[in-house]
Amino acid sequence: MKNELDLARRLLTGDLELLCTEMKLLSCPGYHDSLFDGTGLIRAKRGGRLSFEMVGRYENSFPPLAKQARPPHGQVPGADEHVLLSATDSYGREWRSNWIRPKVFPPSSRSNCWVVSAPLETLITSERRPQVDESEGRLYIQSPGGIPFDSTTHTTRRAGTDELSSGWSLDHHICQIGGATVEFRKQDRGLLSVHARQPTPVMPTWAGYVCQALSFATTHTIRPAVAVREFNDRKDTGIFSGPFAFPRSFLPPPVSPNEKDDFWLLVQKFIEWCHSSDIAIHGPLFDELAGVHNGSKGSIATASLTLAVGIEALTALLFRDVEVTRTPAEDVDDLLAHLRKWDGSNDLKRRAASILGSMKATRAVDKLHAFAKSKDLDPELVSAWKKLRDETAHGRTPAAEQPLYDRFFSTAELLYHMLASPLGYDGTILSTSTRGWGLNE
Repeated sequence: MKNELDLARRLLTGDLELLCTEMKLLSCPGYHDSLFDGTGLIRAKRGGRLSFEMVGRYENSFPPLAKQARPPHGQVPGADEHVLLSATDSYGREWRSNWIRPKVFPPSSRSNCWVVSAPLETLITSERRPQVDESEGRLYIQSPGGIPFDSTTHTTRRAGTDELSSGWSLDHHICQIGGATVEFRKQDRGLLSVHARQPTPVMPTWAGYVCQALSFATTHTIRPAVAVREFNDRKDTGIFSGPFAFPRSFLPPPVSPNEKDDFWLLVQKFIEWCHSSDIAIHGPLFDELAGVHNGSKGSIATASLTLAVGIEALTALLFRDVEVTRTPAEDVDDLLAHLRKWDGSNDLKRRAASILGSMKATRAVDKLHAFAKSKDLDPELVSAWKKLRDETAHGRTPAAEQPLYDRFFSTAELLYHMLASPLGYDGTILSTSTRGWGLNE
């Protein structure tokens, strides 16, 4: 199973099994000393979930691994409270895992053998290879659907000199992103492969940027099953844990599936923006988008709440430098001084003072209105978000379902305009604020 495409297929179907003749659980921080040795199996099942199980002998009471301190649930493990798996499979590849806290137990009270098991998030292996001038990166992803390929492939089937069948299919897209030639191709069994080739080294972050771009363009949370990097004289292969299935989502895509050119322009602009922008923004931005995507897979009320709150967080993140006109702080202070002289309820005075004090700060809605005006957007998009945010944040919903749906889809359109602006994307945005979204035409 050295073929990486086959590795991805087996992982996605839950049929992956790697027999490992040597397994070690290495202690932090240097990952040099082993707390437990043995043999075992790495497998994927139930939607691609990775796990391992190993067996080893320990003659003297409890192995050191079993004595390791375990922090309370919810507390991040310290340096001496986790280990790293090093496993050599039957092909001679050494795999290393993310940090783990495995379970250790004896199969019986009469045995000196111990069993260790744990779920895994990632496994990475490196191997030497002949040196080449170009670097490559390859991703294998469970295809989310909704990807409008625009390049054709001609296939023929022959028996000797006789042609049995012939056909054309739209199954890939090739573009230039920065210094890399990138090909997106639909493989069999629901796999999407992404192949990047460039003269300079492919950076470790490129796979994440590709997945984030596809997540944004398709409104699915996309994770790779297998990621490969080849550079200089080394090849790194990483496999990732599932599940990889995507439940339904209320969130519509930012671009109509009929607009192939704009879809791929959006993907390209997203990746280019990631490479050129402030890397400190990436983590919070990706987290907010993931939150919006995940929330959209719940009820319409949950989807509305996560979208509305996500918009507010993204406003603070992306529009820090947007100038707005606000009430002068001196005028607010004068009004607060007048309020303090009022001979009324102290509780009411405290609440009123809190409301007045917030007027000194620039609100998210002020920045959004300024943004909408600068981009000549319909101000009703911002008004729809404001109503959606106020309703969902306070547990209120409209008497009828339709207004909630209308405000959700209008807010989704606002979200896409907010993100298209820093990307430098000037293509179409699906008009989800209008019922029918223009797709019937």
